[in-house]
Amino acid sequence: MGKITLRVRTFFLIIFLFGSSLTYLTAKNKSAALSITGVETSVSCFNGNNGAIDVSISGAVGTYTVSWDGSASTSEDLSGLSTGTYIITVEDSGNNTGSQTFVISEPNLLTMQAATFTPVSCNGESDGTITAGNVSGGNTGYQYSIDGTNFQSSNTFSGKPAATYTITVKDSKNCSTTKTIEVTQPDTLTMQVATFTPVSCNGESDGTITAGNVSGGNTGYQYSIDGTNFQSSNTFSGKPAATYTITVKDS
Repeated sequence: MGKITLRVRTFFLIIFLFGSSLTYLTAKNKSAALSITGVETSVSCFNGNNGAIDVSISGAVGTYTVSWDGSASTSEDLSGLSTGTYIITVEDSGNNTGSQTFVISEPNLLTMQAATFTPVSCNGESDGTITAGNVSGGNTGYQYSIDGTNFQSSNTFSGKPAATYTITVKDSKNCSTTKTIEVTQPDTLTMQVATFTPVSCNGESDGTITAGNVSGGNTGYQYSIDGTNFQSSNTFSGKPAATYTITVKDS
């Protein structure tokens, strides 16, 4: 019995001679030289679609074709991808084949808890403070803004008047989320007209002054008739005849 073996590039043909009959066996070659590597670019923001795969193919015989499991594309590189698993299969003109699996990931959803604030101290002032809530997810490097344009690394904004603010937080890849908060202020502090009991005799000091009803501002009212010494009572007694300026201040 004789044996003849013929090897041609990517196929091998073995001919067995059995008397006058011939048996042909062929096999497809998976070339060890065909190499598929790639670099994955993750999706920037949760539920986004800007992922990418940059593939490098080496060791192919002649030209090659590409197919993807997970994409209808026949291109070697992919872009505009959402999170998921993508498998590339390469076949060259010598019928060598190879495949490689790539995984595109994404960050967790960027979230921000409710903000807190310190109200304006007096009606019309600009000393309110806003503090953004805790942030999680997304990518590191959070930045904060209350106008959507000017961002800062601190999550606190001070010196603010009463108003409704939209706090925006963005991460290093420009993923963003917002929360709204209202900075409040007290009502205008007002005092009604004072009343008095006149001095009993000329030159005496037995007059009495009673401040009018006070509203607005903050609780804890204090009263003064000299602008320096304050008391919790709204009544001043033992006063001589004169013109007095009553001042009320809150807490």
